[in-house]
Amino acid sequence: MTGASRASGHFRAPGTSRTTPGTSCAASMGTTALGIAAAAIAGAALAAFGTVALGERDLVTTRIPVSVRDLPEPLAGLRIAQISDLHDTPFGPDGRDLVRAVEASRPDLIAFTGDILDRGTQQLIGLVSLARALVQIAPCVAVAGNHEGGTTLGLPLLHALARAGVTVLRDEQISLELRGAVVRIAGVDDPHLHGGPISRPYPVALDGELMARSLERAGLGRVQTSARTASGASGDGDEGPLILLAHRPELLDVYVDRGIDLVLTGHAHGGQWRVPGIGGLYAPNQGPFPRLTAGAHVRGRTTMIVSRGLKVRTLPPRLNNPPELVIAELVAG
Repeated sequence: MTGASRASGHFRAPGTSRTTPGTSCAASMGTTALGIAAAAIAGAALAAFGTVALGERDLVTTRIPVSVRDLPEPLAGLRIAQISDLHDTPFGPDGRDLVRAVEASRPDLIAFTGDILDRGTQQLIGLVSLARALVQIAPCVAVAGNHEGGTTLGLPLLHALARAGVTVLRDEQISLELRGAVVRIAGVDDPHLHGGPISRPYPVALDGELMARSLERAGLGRVQTSARTASGASGDGDEGPLILLAHRPELLDVYVDRGIDLVLTGHAHGGQWRVPGIGGLYAPNQGPFPRLTAGAHVRGRTTMIVSRGLKVRTLPPRLNNPPELVIAELVAG
């Protein structure tokens, strides 16, 4: 497999140069403000019966079964703990409450899907301590989110995670042996790290183009997808299922034509305020009433999971939307 290697807690910068977005956010602020205002009005109406998440103790664990075609028998029941949009939320000293929740789920793999730090993060000690604790539970892999690209501490964090034993994936793919069978894991940067817009209320073509290039660098081009999809199988018998870590859920269309079995994403924060029967009210890069804010979304052979994320200390506060640790469990499909 192109770009595949054995996992060993490494960090490699992608072959492309790092650029700084030149797109001004001013043009999108008006639309964003309207979306937030609409959500605020709806949130106020819900406040009488909604539950506001104010602290780390509101953490919930959500278990999501994922049907995978041609899943090798040893991998049936394999569990992946997904940590997304932590935004430097402490969850107790050195993240101990989060560590306990992860440990209780008995994961075979732990995946960080971006926005581990926040743009306001001042130091990395707590996040590194958390990573050191988690690598003692299971192998850890990670990708960068837009917040890693929005602060000078983003790249130092990725290097620090690698030194702590986390395998940081930047537009690349590895093969990892779990339960005696091979799992292929690809990870891609958030488009913002390659020059995409910092924030837009709706998806833009540039983000999709940048993500497609990241996938190609990781060995996930469309030519490979066509052959893989036509065969109805994963390819060679020893390749194993393919899992992608990517921060952005709104780029689902870019993921599905690569024959990926499972995509783990975040970014949408569950839509911030969740209305029963409707879902989230607003998400970055999706705008008001977004479709992709939580749970599993199945398209062909691909299942995409959107974590509601773990950030708690936010204004406005989360409503009907407690911070979430996702446990994805593979089942034969």
